[in-house]
Amino acid sequence: HRLVNWALLQCKPKKRFIQLCLDVVIILSCFVLAMALRLDRWDFLQQSSIWYVLGPVLPISIIGFAKAGLYRAVIRFISSRIIKGINVVSLISGAVMFAVNLAFGHLIPRSVPIIYSVLLFCAVSGLRFGLRGIANAMTARPAENVVIYGAGDAGRQLLNALNLEGNYRVIAFVDDDD
Repeated sequence: HRLVNWALLQCKPKKRFIQLCLDVVIILSCFVLAMALRLDRWDFLQQSSIWYVLGPVLPISIIGFAKAGLYRAVIRFISSRIIKGINVVSLISGAVMFAVNLAFGHLIPRSVPIIYSVLLFCAVSGLRFGLRGIANAMTARPAENVVIYGAGDAGRQLLNALNLEGNYRVIAFVDDDD
């Protein structure tokens, strides 16, 4: 909780920098995990040549995430529309990895960019929506109990509106009709 509270209290430029750093860690982690899943071993970490693939991939991915609006959006208010941008950037990042791999003479298996793209999409979108859920849960006020007078159509419409609002909990309907 303390780390999330600290991050929420930072100014926007610091929050953007934190998100950017997390994305760099995610990109590196997704590459390593994709390699490990494909090769079913970890000894590739000692081969310096495989890391050349990430040279162009890392900045292009970060620039793509910036163009997609990931560093503009406030985490608490991020919507599902951002998923399309994350998907496009993840696919472009995988395509760049594939092209760089071809240019450098097949340093990594051909399936790694595909695995990497899927992992990158899941990790980046999961991080954003996970943080949104945590931030919303930490800043949410407890719901206020209310009673609706009228059990007809207007009462049901009010119930739907209050449920969408989220700040009110309907505990009863009161109606004067028999």
